Amino acid sequence: MNGSSLEAACFDLYDYTEFFRAIRSVTETRRHRELKFSISEDVIELLIRPLYGRQDSLKAAVRELLQNALDACRMKKKEKEERGEKESGAEITVRLEKGGEDRFLEIRDNGIGMDAEDVRSHFLTVGKTNKRNRRLGTVGKYGIGVLSVFLAGDYAEVYTKKEGEEPLAFKLYIKDSQKQVSWIEEGRAAGRGSAGRFGDGSGTAVRLRLDDAQRARLGETNPPDGLLPLFGLDAYMTEEGTRITVTEASAGFTAILPSLPPEASFYRVNDEIRIYRAGWPAAGTAGEEETDADSAARGPEKGKERICSRKNTVFFNGMISPATFNWGGYTMLQKKAIPFIALNIANLDEREGEFGVALSRESAELSGSIAEGIARGIYDMETDKAADLIKSRADSLREEKAGAEGLKDTLQRECAVFGGCDILLEAMQEGERKGCQRLLVSADRNLRHLELWGRGGRAEEIFCDPQRRPLRLCGYSMSKREIADIIEEERLIAISVRYLDDYIGNATGPSNGLRAEAVRRILKAVGVNYSQERDTSEKLWDFIRRRREYVRSQYTGKSDQGLLWLKEEFKNSYEHQFDNERLILFDSSWLENPADPAFCAVLKEKIKRQGLADLIRVQG
Repeated sequence: MNGSSLEAACFDLYDYTEFFRAIRSVTETRRHRELKFSISEDVIELLIRPLYGRQDSLKAAVRELLQNALDACRMKKKEKEERGEKESGAEITVRLEKGGEDRFLEIRDNGIGMDAEDVRSHFLTVGKTNKRNRRLGTVGKYGIGVLSVFLAGDYAEVYTKKEGEEPLAFKLYIKDSQKQVSWIEEGRAAGRGSAGRFGDGSGTAVRLRLDDAQRARLGETNPPDGLLPLFGLDAYMTEEGTRITVTEASAGFTAILPSLPPEASFYRVNDEIRIYRAGWPAAGTAGEEETDADSAARGPEKGKERICSRKNTVFFNGMISPATFNWGGYTMLQKKAIPFIALNIANLDEREGEFGVALSRESAELSGSIAEGIARGIYDMETDKAADLIKSRADSLREEKAGAEGLKDTLQRECAVFGGCDILLEAMQEGERKGCQRLLVSADRNLRHLELWGRGGRAEEIFCDPQRRPLRLCGYSMSKREIADIIEEERLIAISVRYLDDYIGNATGPSNGLRAEAVRRILKAVGVNYSQERDTSEKLWDFIRRRREYVRSQYTGKSDQGLLWLKEEFKNSYEHQFDNERLILFDSSWLENPADPAFCAVLKEKIKRQGLADLIRVQG
C-alpha cells in the first residue's frame, strides 16, 4: 500500500492498544504541504465496523462528530480562561439539508478550530488522541472520529479556522476503494467554506454527504417527530453554556436540545459529581418511563425530565451514556437503579482505571474514587431523608402513640437503600425508655436474633424473648424447604397450624410436604407415636396418609390459638386466633441483608447529631 509492505496481524478487536497500533501502521502517509490519507477498505470493514457493529451507523457518526465538536469548544474555553478572556459559550449546529438529489448532514461548532499542523498531526492521525485535551476532560478518547463519516456517507468536506489563522478546507472521499483526503482549493475554502462559516472567529464544520441507505431512511422520516430519534438526539442534553441546535432546512424544522436542569435539582457531592435528586426513587417503586416518541411529542423540556429520570445513566463532560458501577464495599447499592449522574472530570489520563468508556460512548463503567463519591452522595441523601422521617415521628414514638414497627415499614417504603436492608426491632435495656422498642441497623452479618415470618403487628403480644435478642420481622410466607431446614436445625420456636396443614396434614408425600426428618421431629414434638426412625420417606408418608386425622388432631390439640410452640419459654398469653395465618418464629445467627459499614458510619453520625439514638441504634 503506497509502496509499503503490509504484514498480516491477528489481535482481539476489544484490545484498543493493538487496534490503533495496527491501523496507524497502514493508514497514514503525511507529506510536507500535502495531505495524503488512505485507508484500506478491508481495514474499515474488518476493524471499524465491528467495533460499531451493535450501533446504528447514523447515530454513531453523529455522536462521534458531536464528540469532536464538544471537545473543540471545551479546548477553546480553556484557552480563553488561561488568557483571562471571557468565552461567549459553545454553539453547535446539526443541520440536515438537500443538495439536488443528495442529502447533506453538517455539524458545525464555534470551537478552537484547526491549523494545518492540527489537521495533519491530530485530525487525520487515526488512533491518536491529544493528551493535553484529555487533561482538559475532553470527550474523545480513541482518536477515530474522522473515520465515523464513512459509516453513514461516502464523501465529506471539512471546513475549519483557528483564531488568527487562515481558513482551511479539505475533503474525505473514496477513490479506487480507498478512503482518501485532499485539500480543497483555497478560493473555495475562503468563499462559501471556512471564512464564510466562521468570519473572524474560529470553528470547524464537517459536511457529510449521506449514502443511499441513510437517504432512504430520511425519506421515511417526518420532522420533527422522527428526526431527533433518527440522529440519536432524542435522549441528549447539553451542559450549561453549550447550545446544540438541530435544523432541517427544507421542512423549516428547528429544535434546541435541552440543557441540564438547574443546580438546585442536583445533590452536589463535590466539583466532579452531582446526583439528580428527583431521580432517586422510594424503595420498590419503578415508574413507567416514557418512550422516545412520547418525549419528542412533548417537547424539549418534557424530554429533559424523561432523560433525567433514566436510571444508571451518566452525563459526562457534555455527553450521555448508560453506566455500570463497580461498588466494591458499598453493598447496599448492588442491583439498585442509580439516579441520573452528572460528572465533570478533568485529568482523565490519571483516572483511566476509574472511568472506562466504550467506543462512541455506548456505555461507561465507573469504579474507584468516582464510584465511591457517587455512593457516598447517595448515602448522604438517604440518611438525611431517614433522619428527617425518624425526627418527624419522634414525639409519637416516645409517647408510645406509635410503634417502632410502623417506623421500620416507613423507612423501608420511603428510602430506597433501606428497602434492601434488614431493620430489626430491639428492646431498650436502659434509660428513660427502658423496655420500649427501637430500631436496629447492623453491619454485622453474624448477629444473633429472632425472626418472625408472616403478618406482623403483634410480635410483643405473641412472645417474649428471655434473652432480649433483636427481632427481624418479615411479612412473607416461607417455603417448605426453608421450614424443614429450621426444624432440622432445632431453631424453631413456634409455627402456625396453617403451615402444618399445608406441609403435613394435607400433604401426600415429600413432593408437596416437608422432608422426612422434619416430619419426624414435628410428630415427636406433638406426641405422635411413630418409633420407626429408620423407615424410608415412603413408609413415613404412608403412615401419615393412614393416620391423617390422628396426626392432625395431635398438632391441633397441642397448639394455642392456632400456634404450636416448641419452646414454651418464649410464649406469651394472647387472645388472637392464628388458625388461618401462616406464621413462623425461629432463632437465627445470620442476617441476610446487613447494612454496609460505610452506610452505618454516615447514619450513626446523623442519628447522634440529631439526638435520635433512643429511637434507632446503628451497629458497625
